Amino acid sequence: MQHFRYDRARQPMPAARILQQQPAVLPLAVQIARACERYGIRPTRLGRDAVGDPRLYHDMVRSGRQPGERVRAKVAAFLVDLEGRAGHA
Repeated sequence: MQHFRYDRARQPMPAARILQQQPAVLPLAVQIARACERYGIRPTRLGRDAVGDPRLYHDMVRSGRQPGERVRAKVAAFLVDLEGRAGHA
């Protein structure tokens, strides 16, 4: 497996690079990347606010981390809440 370095001002990795990663992590990583782009937040902020882990996204993309069901549920709930707050703004 190739590892990609994407440093450009610590922005989320583009979706094209994410698609080359492990399929088991793909859906959640893509959801996080899209949410970060849509709402203008960094992946570290999303991970910290959702589950208290600022390295969540980067570990998933770079080292193939596979979060458990509890973490996936917390992130999903956070994304729904984030979308709800953005809809009311």
